[in-house]
Amino acid sequence: MRAAAQAAGPTPKFRAQAGRRVLLKLLDDEELKLEGALRHASDEHVEFWSRVAWRELEVPRVVMVSVLLESGLWAATGTAYQAPKTGAVHVSLDHPLLPSDRRRHPRYLVEWPVTTLIDHRTVTGRTLDVSAGGVRFMPARRDPVDPAEVGRWVAISLDVGAVSAEGMFIGLAIVRAADSVSWRLEFVDLPQRMGEILSSAIREEVRAGAVVQI
Repeated sequence: MRAAAQAAGPTPKFRAQAGRRVLLKLLDDEELKLEGALRHASDEHVEFWSRVAWRELEVPRVVMVSVLLESGLWAATGTAYQAPKTGAVHVSLDHPLLPSDRRRHPRYLVEWPVTTLIDHRTVTGRTLDVSAGGVRFMPARRDPVDPAEVGRWVAISLDVGAVSAEGMFIGLAIVRAADSVSWRLEFVDLPQRMGEILSSAIREEVRAGAVVQI
């Protein structure tokens, strides 16, 4: 496999400073997630610190560990345990950290006011998560979206004034999924300026502590 990887091209090298956000989840129970700050990372090992003591990590467990960089998530599987006295979590990696391809764009758990217009009907709400590729949001009245509307075009505006001097993001999207609680919208043909506004607002949210969803 190593020869095949070399033939495909050079493997990206993970580089990150201490303090980067680390996310960890158990592969046999993905509801259990742990967050912390990176201490050290190499091709074989990741160490990070967490304020939370997990009894689930008193013995080694199989996990997925991800480190959030400005370029996105870098991830690997491995075996983790937590030192009970220091709170340090040690992960022995199955392979070096690599850029995660689970999602094209990492999704950040942020709340921005949303207004959408679909067939002259206005729906307002707040985002549940945001990425460079789209949003998931909860309508204020929790109106279910008719399944027939999946695939429809939507005009959308996001009020990012709390984190960006620009104040407003405006674009077009397609309804990709919907249920009685939330809509998933995918941005389409974003003008460069709107893309810059969105990226800037996401960066500010990350600086403020926004958590990436894995």
